[in-house]
Amino acid sequence: MKQKVFFSELYKREIKPTEADYWAIVQAELLYRITDMKERDCSCMYCKENLKKFEKTLKSLRTQKSSKLN
Repeated sequence: MKQKVFFSELYKREIKPTEADYWAIVQAELLYRITDMKERDCSCMYCKENLKKFEKTLKSLRTQKSSKLN
């Protein structure tokens, strides 16, 4: 997965790939956004697509992390 700069809704600041805990921050951000979207329970296509994308990305991150441990 490619590292890129993004604005964190959780930390309210820009996150850069050079940060020491970049992947931990990305995972925390994904969990935050997934939880927020599920609580809002919006039925619009934009929110549903983003929720699927965030869940898929989180699953991919966890799969990569577990494969590196083996």
